[in-house]
Amino acid sequence: MTAVPHRVSVPRVIAASPASLYAAWTEPEDRISDEIVEVSFREVDDGRTEVTLVNSRMGPETEESSYDTLRAGWNEWLDLLEKFSPALR
Repeated sequence: MTAVPHRVSVPRVIAASPASLYAAWTEPEDRISDEIVEVSFREVDDGRTEVTLVNSRMGPETEESSYDTLRAGWNEWLDLLEKFSPALR
């Protein structure tokens, strides 16, 4: 089985400062070998931050629907972060 690169990017703008979002971030449990989760924070205007999450790994080829499932999972996590962002201000 040949390992191929996989990458899913999920951008979101959340009404909170970069520092408070960074403090709220917890590293997910690593369940896949060679998986890398990169999170960047960019302040877009006062009190609003663009969060870009990139989930990369090397592994066997994956069905396109797997990316949709992964993207949906990260969007669900970002929804929760956004829901609780007023408490981060």
